[in-house]
Amino acid sequence: MVVKKKTSKVQAVVLDEDKLQQLMACLSVEEGNDGVIQLARTLRSCLELTDSVQQIQFFKKVATQLEALPEEKPGSVLDACLNTLVLVFTSLQAKNPLRRAVSRALGSVPEWLHHQTRTCLSTCLCDSMRNSSSEENPHMVDTISACMEGFPLGESCVRQRLFEG
Repeated sequence: MVVKKKTSKVQAVVLDEDKLQQLMACLSVEEGNDGVIQLARTLRSCLELTDSVQQIQFFKKVATQLEALPEEKPGSVLDACLNTLVLVFTSLQAKNPLRRAVSRALGSVPEWLHHQTRTCLSTCLCDSMRNSSSEENPHMVDTISACMEGFPLGESCVRQRLFEG
């Protein structure tokens, strides 16, 4: 018997227009740490793309750029970069290979940014749960499950939220 393996459909990142414009504005920078500027530019370019396969390549580049960031005091541009990654992660559907690419990028965040990344992810998850309708509940469950599957920062974020309240 031949068993067909289901292939995951790669869908491009789609954010509502207001959120997309806010992120694009926050990622439009010219001054600051060169590594952070490059990261912001890469994320901005990624959000401008409509081809999901190209977006996966850009998120792989983001992971490399995150790993190479020198330790510094986080600023608004770096916050915008982390927020962008978290919003994209939480907006994607389950089983989308793009979500795994974003998860890997978030997993590449240097140790000195772990607390900030967890806080950003926690805030985004709480806002999504607070503002979601019953039709969005399956997506929220999938997002929380994705946090628990091979994504240490996501797992620690969910555990932290459970124990807080």
